[in-house]
This record gives sequence, C-alpha cells and structure tokens, in this order.
Amino acid sequence: MNYDSMIRDIYPKIDGINFCHSYKELKEYMMCFKRNGYITNEKQKTKIINTLFDGLSDGKVQKRIHQYLDEIISGWIRQSFSTNKDVSIDHPIINILLIGGEGYIGNVISEKLLLDGHAVTSFDNLLYKNNLSPLNHIHHPGYKFVFGDMTDGQKIEKLIVGFDVVILLAGLVGDPITKTYPKVAGLINDEGVKNVIDLCAKQNIEKFIFISTCSNYGLIEKDELAHENFDLNPLSLYAKSKVNAEKYILSLKDKTNMHPTILRFATAFGLSPRMRFDLTVSEFTRELAMSKELLVYDAHTWRPYCHVQDFSRLIQMVLEAPKEKVAFEVFNAGGDVNNTTKQKIVD
Repeated sequence: MNYDSMIRDIYPKIDGINFCHSYKELKEYMMCFKRNGYITNEKQKTKIINTLFDGLSDGKVQKRIHQYLDEIISGWIRQSFSTNKDVSIDHPIINILLIGGEGYIGNVISEKLLLDGHAVTSFDNLLYKNNLSPLNHIHHPGYKFVFGDMTDGQKIEKLIVGFDVVILLAGLVGDPITKTYPKVAGLINDEGVKNVIDLCAKQNIEKFIFISTCSNYGLIEKDELAHENFDLNPLSLYAKSKVNAEKYILSLKDKTNMHPTILRFATAFGLSPRMRFDLTVSEFTRELAMSKELLVYDAHTWRPYCHVQDFSRLIQMVLEAPKEKVAFEVFNAGGDVNNTTKQKIVD
C-alpha cells in the first residue's frame, strides 16, 4: 500500500490543526485507539492516520511512522470494525453544529448526539490545550472537527450554512477567568456570542440552543427556589454577559425565523473525556482521592448541580420537541434533588 498516496487522496477529518508532533505521540494515540476497538478496518485506520499526519513535515518522523503503520496494518488488518455500541436510528438525522464542542460538557454532548445517530460538527479553538479531545470521536463517521474561534465572523458565517441546529456552548466560563481577563471576556462572551446569534438569525437556523447559567439569579437571600421568571441578579462579569445574551436573543422574537431556546445550566459534575477539576464535585473528589487537605469556603451556601449526562439528555429533549414548544423559551437545567451545599457534598 502506498501510504503517501493514501494520505494525499483522503481529505482530513480534522480541519486546521496538527495533533501529531512525534512518533512517540502517534504510537500512544494509535495504541489508545486499538484498546478502544476503533482501529479495526482499513477505512477507519486511514481516517485516523490522516488526522494525525495533518501538518507533519519531519521526514525522519514520517519514516518511523510509516514503519509503525506497517506493524499496525499487518497485525490488525484481519479484524472487523466495531465500536461495541449498536445504534438504532428511528428518527431523522439532524445536522448539528456544536460551538465549544470539545470542552468539559461539549465532549459529553457530542458523544450523546453521535450515539443517537446525528451528525455533529464540533467547532472549538482548544483554548486550554486540550488538543486530544477531538480524538475521542474521530472514529465516528458522523463526526467532524473544525478548529477555529467564534470571534472569527467570516469563518463562522461560512461554517453555519446548511446546519439544522446550532448549539452555542463556547465562551470564557466562570467568574475567576472573566475577572482576570475582562477585556478578553468581553470580546468572547459579549461580541463573539452576539456575532454567532446574529449569523444564526440571518441563516434562519431551525433550532438555536444557547447555553446560559444558573448564576444569572445571583445570591438569593431567602429560602426560595428560582423559577425561570425569577428576577435576574447577575453578580459576576460572566453572568452579566449571559444575561445580556439572553435578553438579546429574546428581543429577536418576530424578527427572525430562527427558533432559539435558552438553557440555564446548573453547576456541572460527572466524568468527561475533557475533565475540569475547578468545579465543586470534581475538585472535592480529586482532593479527597489524593488524600490532600480539603479547604471548603462558603460551606453552607446552596447551589444547584447537574450531571453532564443529564445536560446531554436535556439537549436531546429540546431537539426532539416541536419547535413551537421550545422557541423563545427559557428552561432551568437542573433539579431539586441535586440542590445542595458544599458541606453536604463533603459529608
């Protein structure tokens, strides 16, 4: 087999970024895929190999990779492809653009949507050097990754054409980072988000799902539950940006054929291929598992929590709902069962 010809002839699954910088890295990636049953036929191997080759120019490294590919193909060519996950599709396939698809929550949502038989294009700038995140789904025929920044209006405008659904997850998330980099936060969380909203409205995207936050309610002094019509009192720069985006989306009613839905996510927890350990449950779990001293601030403050898998199921519910039922609606994403304090989590 002529590998040079194979790589030239097949279009990259991943656009715009090089993931492989050394033979050692490639070997680690390939062994990971083998363990998970992803590289088991020629077509799948070719797609993944092509991805990892993207942008690689070191001739000596290429030669060693070719030698290793010989080992792979000679050893695995007789295996048949199986992800060990049977997908029964009894609904129309939806073409989905997930902006911010490689983050902590986005990665899990991508997996859920792909398993449900939909086509997912993940758009992400991999800000936190999570360059391996797209490889979690690269084996799936319905998945594509596009590297880019949502502040790049021209790229977004070209990209969104033809999608049934756009889900906007991207942004600088949380109070600490937005407080540290307020100008960058404004560029991303205000200008970038508004730009995406405008372009989706212009394209009359069938369903636009905007991920907001429960932090919009601020600190509630009394023993009250915040319903969707509860007064908003954003305290952080991050929450203020989300509130502004919500108001702007709702102001577009009767001005566009786009059907937007706003989901106010509770604080996330649960496992993800792209973990975050700055969130309460994950942070506490890691510190205790590593036998470290755990410092708990504001131990008796109540917060809503929601598992990342439940967020994924909520997204699926919005996708399946008649657009008239969810258009220009706001929904809290969480449940009373997971409203708790930090002290209770520790206990």
